[in-house]
Order: sequence, then C-alpha cells, then structure tokens
Amino acid sequence: MSLINQAIRRHPWKLIEALAERSLAFDRFYVTSPVCMPNRASLMTCRMPSGHGVRFNGIPLSKRNGTFVDLLRDAGYDIALIGKSHQQTFTGIPPVLPRPETRPGLHRANGELSEAVRNDLTSPDDRLEEPSFWAGESPAVPTPFYGVDHFELVTGHGDHLGDHQLLFKGSEQYEQITRVPFIWADPASDRRGRCDRIGQTLDIGATFLERARIEQAWGLQGRDLMAEGSPPDSVLIQCAHQAPMDGIGVRPNVHSLRDARYRISVFEGLQWGELYELETDPAELCNLWDDPGAAAQKARLLERLLRAELAHTETAPALVARA
Repeated sequence: MSLINQAIRRHPWKLIEALAERSLAFDRFYVTSPVCMPNRASLMTCRMPSGHGVRFNGIPLSKRNGTFVDLLRDAGYDIALIGKSHQQTFTGIPPVLPRPETRPGLHRANGELSEAVRNDLTSPDDRLEEPSFWAGESPAVPTPFYGVDHFELVTGHGDHLGDHQLLFKGSEQYEQITRVPFIWADPASDRRGRCDRIGQTLDIGATFLERARIEQAWGLQGRDLMAEGSPPDSVLIQCAHQAPMDGIGVRPNVHSLRDARYRISVFEGLQWGELYELETDPAELCNLWDDPGAAAQKARLLERLLRAELAHTETAPALVARA
C-alpha cells in the first residue's frame, strides 16, 4: 500500500491514463446538475433533481428514495463508500433561503403540516455528515447508509479554475462545470478507447445495474451507457441555488439542454437566456439568444428542452389500480 501511495503522489495522472488505456473513456459526459448535492443524489438514485427532491444544496436526500446501491445490496453485494458522500448537509449552517413570514392575522401550521410534502429531514439521522456529529465521541455512521454497508468520509469539491474569469460556481452553465470525465473499466469487456456517446450522472447507476444483471426499480430514469442501438443525442441539466447570484439579481433556477452542437439554458424569472453554438464557439463567448439568425435553432432547442422535461417527469410511485 505504501508503494501505491508513493506512486499516486508522484505520478497521479499516469495511473488514470493507465486505467483509461484499458477502459472506455467518454468524451461527452455531463452532470445532471453542476451543484454538489443534487448531482450526488442523482448519482445514487438515477433520477433528476426534480424527481429525487434535492433541488439545491441544503436538502438531505430523503430515505424515501431508493438508490441503485440499495438494489445492489438487495442482490447480495457488499457495498462500501470511500470519498465524499454529501447526500446530507455537512456545514451545520442555517439556510440562506428563509421561510416566509406569517402575515398578521393568519394562522400557519407547524411541524409536518408546514410543508406541502411531509418529511422529517431535520432528524439526527439526516445530519450524519455535519461537524456536530463527527465531533462526538467515536462517531460512526449507522449502516446501511443509502444502501452502503461501509462508510469512510473524506471531503472534496470542484469549481472553476479561472475559466471566464470565475473561481466559484454560480448560475452559469459553462462546459467547465457541466462536462466531466468518465471512464468505464470492465475487466469482462473488450470495449476500449474513446467514446463520443453522450451520457450523464444518472446513467452511472443504471449501467452498474445492467452489468450486475439487476432490473431497475420503477421510476429510475438512467440509461445503460453500454446498451446497443441508438444512444441519446442530448442531456437535460437542472441547476438551482438558494441565494441570488451577482449579475442576474435572482435566485438561480436554470434548466439546460446540451446536444452535440448547441447548449441552450432557460432562467426562471429572467427574460433572457443563453444559446451557444459550441463547434465555432467552444469557449461559449457569443450568446445567440437574441440573434435573429439563430431564431430557428432557438425554437427547435426550446421544444427539445420541453420534450426532455416531459421525458423526465416523475413516474414513482407505481400505479396500484386503474382508478
């Protein structure tokens, strides 16, 4: 193990490159959300943020959600998580987005009736990643934790690296925070090299399930990345933040569609959006949203964005009767 650690410290990229040489490397892989908690919840549930409920940071993943890890465990696999989980909040800091004040003379329900959907997301079991839990005596996460039997917590984060003169993520949907590396290494497969099929975070769990010969649960939205036939030609990305962002003046709620050539983004509460043609403008510097010459493409992409939203409409729970 010490030799491996030394190799990682000295030549980290060589290890990744060696893995990629015997794997299938995806050049067009995207997040379901560029925000930490929503995307990690999509990884576990194989569903969009609008489905699993973690719309932005600060909402623990409800255990009402099943995960692909639960399905692996149910089939007899032993599961370990080593890394940054972030299925729950880990700052212990109150939210930026406050609840509305009760108007004079009106009654407001408390407890479980204070929200449209009953939940218990403030219970101790939903605060297992916060500093107060880890500051206790001999803290240990109760398992299974979203299907995981063994849990080792570390931290990590990803933001801009000066692209577009930015360091931290916000409302922007540039390639630098939505497009990510993905390598599929399967010792039983002879598929090697680079792949230009489009995929995203919620497809990872679905691909594991297919490889393990396990049927998806009702309502999962991911697709098998290794499936034969016509692959998807676009991805839907959903992004939201608690706090208003500099430059737009509103709390970001942005939905985007990315296909082989274009990226279109629609912002709630704003009259403008973003439209980029990435073959000639890979740095996303020329916004074509109001360009008359791009009006036809804009209309086509807006329709495709709407159809993508419909395709990812929540289908769980399953039907129990005709009516």
